[in-house]
Amino acid sequence: MAALTQTDLDALRSYAIEHGPTWKDALSLDWYHARVEGLRGQILHGLRNNFGPSWLCDFTFANPIAWPNLGRMRANELRAMNIALHLHPWNNTEDENIRMWAAKREIRRRASR
Repeated sequence: MAALTQTDLDALRSYAIEHGPTWKDALSLDWYHARVEGLRGQILHGLRNNFGPSWLCDFTFANPIAWPNLGRMRANELRAMNIALHLHPWNNTEDENIRMWAAKREIRRRASR
């Protein structure tokens, strides 16, 4: 079995950041339904075809993603962070993208109460 390339790892990491801590479940479903599109989709589907879907269960990043817990932040702070990070998404760092995902999730969670 071949090792993952940096391009493979980048595609996995960007997918993980976009989908949050349950990204492996989301990717498994996207693989099953062939829903990932574009270049990243080609890379991720290639990983499934080369390694099989089961290898994802044991996969971990060498540099794990630290998912923030924003449950203690006030609603106005969450909205402000979410808006600020959306203003220039092309300049966001990985940490900012993770915080943006977490802020969106926390706002949705609070709204569903």
